[in-house]
Amino acid sequence: MANLVLSLLTVVASRAKANFVRQTRQTAKVQERFLLELIQAHRNTELGRKYKLGEIKTVEQFREQIPILPYSIYEPYLERIAQGEQNILTADRVVYITLTSGSMGKKKNDSHHKAIAKCFPTGNFNKFRIFKRSFAVKRATVWQTSCH
Repeated sequence: MANLVLSLLTVVASRAKANFVRQTRQTAKVQERFLLELIQAHRNTELGRKYKLGEIKTVEQFREQIPILPYSIYEPYLERIAQGEQNILTADRVVYITLTSGSMGKKKNDSHHKAIAKCFPTGNFNKFRIFKRSFAVKRATVWQTSCH
């Protein structure tokens, strides 16, 4: 009986390993799909409309169309989010704001929505909760599968 159980476990483990290895060979494809899903999910935010995310269909278009911006550009948006405005940087409801440590200069605000909050233990953040009640949040599939 023990040999049968061991044999079954070996088969299951071998299949799980093969599936994992197969998925690791497609990392670029998985990352591209994730980026395009994020772009579509946030195309109707204020920042998404400003940078025309709805028109982006490829990684190359994203690279050409979206500039790398300093924090100073995001700061006014984060201040508005801290005042309770939604749909500014993310389509998801922001549930709290954290203050960075300031290791690279002055301390900065960073917003977090419920899907990201599930991925990190609450004790790791010095957070200022701007919303006390629960919200229904539309989450990206990747967050649902990797953070539960």
